[in-house]
Amino acid sequence: MDTDVLKRYSAVEVALLAIFALGLGLSLLVVQARGRVELGEPVQLPGAGLAAPAPQGDKWQSVGGWRYESDNAFVLLSLMRIGGRPVMHVRWRYALCDEPTDPEQLLQSRADSAGGRLIPLGRFEGPIAMVAGRIYTSDPTGQDFLVGVAPLDFGRRLELLISYRSDGWFAENVFRTLAAGVRYEQPTALQAGAQAVGQFTEAFDRHTADLFDASAPQEMQLMIKDTSDRPLGFIDRRFFLHHDDEQADGHYRITTRYLEPGGTYSESDLWLDAEEDTFTWTTQTWPPRSRQPRRAELRANTLQRMILTTNTERERALQRTAMMLPEPLLPAFIAGLVHTDTDEIIIDVLTGSGFVVPTRLAVIDTEQSHVRASNQITVVRADYLHMDGSFDELIYDQQGRYLGRFEQVPQQPARLWEQAEAEQLKSTFGQRYEQSSRRNFQ
Repeated sequence: MDTDVLKRYSAVEVALLAIFALGLGLSLLVVQARGRVELGEPVQLPGAGLAAPAPQGDKWQSVGGWRYESDNAFVLLSLMRIGGRPVMHVRWRYALCDEPTDPEQLLQSRADSAGGRLIPLGRFEGPIAMVAGRIYTSDPTGQDFLVGVAPLDFGRRLELLISYRSDGWFAENVFRTLAAGVRYEQPTALQAGAQAVGQFTEAFDRHTADLFDASAPQEMQLMIKDTSDRPLGFIDRRFFLHHDDEQADGHYRITTRYLEPGGTYSESDLWLDAEEDTFTWTTQTWPPRSRQPRRAELRANTLQRMILTTNTERERALQRTAMMLPEPLLPAFIAGLVHTDTDEIIIDVLTGSGFVVPTRLAVIDTEQSHVRASNQITVVRADYLHMDGSFDELIYDQQGRYLGRFEQVPQQPARLWEQAEAEQLKSTFGQRYEQSSRRNFQ
């Protein structure tokens, strides 16, 4: 045997092995470097007890903070770009009142909506236990999804959705890192709100005795003005008590006509059955220069489920949370809090169009208020958490009677709502007050 040839082959093999080992080591370093996910400081969602992280780095772009969307949810978005092309989207979604659904069923529903195949990934334990799955689609762009679902307190729900192309290993690493970076604790103000709404509902007759009188409908008229005392709109609200028979408590009815600053006009009719804790609420809205109204109907049943039907979108089912209150009842609800030791609370204010607005309520010192009065008043500040900087200050006299409010919407002039007489509104607004459609008041 030629020992020189053998030595040459052995040397070549060693060199190849060294090159292979070096390449393997470099590839592992690249994978590890590429697999690292750097997180920013978790972004707080006011009133939710929740903070969710977002990836950060040269290739990551955050699309602002939490944003309120029309499906009654807050979202936090991030985007990863490589070579200017988006390759991964991250979406946190904090749902306020989605219909209750088992997490596994919800994952399957998300897969069906995407036209894909669900591969369950089990339960991710962390700050919030999250049920996860991967969705493979037949999308020609190669887009697939990772989805996680976590039920929270008071009917809330947190979802994490990552859409990605090609690199499923890295996407799952991002997913797991984000899920481990969430912070959550049960919000005490939300718990207090649920208790306060429950007490209000149980003692509805006592809290609303001044509003509902069997002998005649009670009325509330408010003029909406700017700080220069210029009329901008009005609220005309009436409260009825209807008895079906002598044995039954009957139904409560609240009708509202509302001319918003800007010209949008609406009418609503809310029927409440306090004994069954159900309601039916219909609303018609005419935007400026529109001849056809937008119609919405909300029906709440005894199973804490609401069905929203409109003439502009498909029917939707919503969950009625423990701290949810229809907007026409808000002044009466707050009046019941004025002379109590209740600290700051958060409730869900429900509008006739099916929008739910988390609202922080707190009695404030009159010196901190934007309103000045010659008589003693109590001021309750309502911060609407869906829009940063949006708030009202509701004004009550010492007997707890509602007097009006100071309204502030971001990037708009402040407005005042003041008690008014029907004749004053008629004189000021003329035909706009005497709208031809008076179905709610017949």
